[in-house]
Amino acid sequence: MPIRPEMRALYPPDWKEISQRIRVERAKGKCEQCGAPNGETVMRHKDGSAYTLEDGKTFDASTGELLGMIRGSDLPAGRFVKIVLTVAHLDHDPRNCADENLKAWCQKCHLAYDAELHAANAAETRRSKKAVADLFPTTEPESESNMSEQLTRSDFLEGYGCDGEEPGIYFMDFASAVSMWAACQMRERVSIAEAAMAFNVSPDIIREAAHTGVHMMFVTGNPKDPREEFIEHDGE
Repeated sequence: MPIRPEMRALYPPDWKEISQRIRVERAKGKCEQCGAPNGETVMRHKDGSAYTLEDGKTFDASTGELLGMIRGSDLPAGRFVKIVLTVAHLDHDPRNCADENLKAWCQKCHLAYDAELHAANAAETRRSKKAVADLFPTTEPESESNMSEQLTRSDFLEGYGCDGEEPGIYFMDFASAVSMWAACQMRERVSIAEAAMAFNVSPDIIREAAHTGVHMMFVTGNPKDPREEFIEHDGE
């Protein structure tokens, strides 16, 4: 899991070994909340209540309880997602690596636990950017292409656990959120501009989320105009 540069010094030198031990030895390669297996592709049901493995076994998305078997022809609407097992600090302090403070979670369970913290961080980022803008006003007119109040690709990558140019696990969480949001619109496609407004980020970030390759999303339309460029899903 990529670590933000400003947080790297807070992690112990043997963090990789600790993470490996929690994910592999203790959790046996499965999410300790919902039981989703690391590295496998599962079908998450559209209502968020369950997920189904390739062999048809279906589990409760909150508890990991086995609910039964579903044949391929009976699968409900949903999205295929590759599971990435991560290690969460329950108190959000990377210095506290006691076993009881660590959980091996899939990206969905990790995102759900950190949702309030991420929202607070995003709000603080927007407040900081607005404060700077108030101190140093610009005469540049606001436009849809400018989107000066929105998160850019660089500060998004920095704020969501990414190292350099490579999207990290938090970005994959964000891509999952974009995919779920698009599906909830109950339309064949939604525009890049509409998604950018909904998540208060630049269109480039939405495009990158749609191109992660693990959420069955793809982009069609005019790449020069986010209002005429759309997110679609395989199989729809």
